[in-house]
Amino acid sequence: MRTLKNKLILVSLLLVSLVFQNCGRLDESASLIVDDPRIVRQTFEEIFNYSYTSAPKVFGQVQFVSKPTTRKFEDVAFIAVMGRADGATGVFDYEISIKNQSGFPVCPTVTGRLSGGSTSVTDGCVSQVNSSSVIVDLKVTEIVGTKKTVYKFQRKYD
Repeated sequence: MRTLKNKLILVSLLLVSLVFQNCGRLDESASLIVDDPRIVRQTFEEIFNYSYTSAPKVFGQVQFVSKPTTRKFEDVAFIAVMGRADGATGVFDYEISIKNQSGFPVCPTVTGRLSGGSTSVTDGCVSQVNSSSVIVDLKVTEIVGTKKTVYKFQRKYD
């Protein structure tokens, strides 16, 4: 009876660890990629080369930076840029959600606040989900005094 109980506990722990296996945070080796000035400059050029259908008040964009030695969307870092289109400083709450085509999270949701002239955030994750494409939802809440205005951006990456 005791060995059966031990086996059930072991199997339960194994199942819990498998569930959270694809929710790992970015490790140190992956974060070093974002520190490469050439990649950061190229990524920012791609972000600001985005064609809008009308002049936005607030812009938001997420660009991936991945290691060439890993599978696509397996070990990723990303740069999210957001701000006022007129260049004025502001306070922004953000929420970044990365999911596969089925809606399953590829990375944990990232939330935070940018203020004091900050317009970008870098983060990433190591995922066990084998995805050939992902959908990124970026929710930006501009805070001016007590007024909050929400802007939502969505983009599919292949």
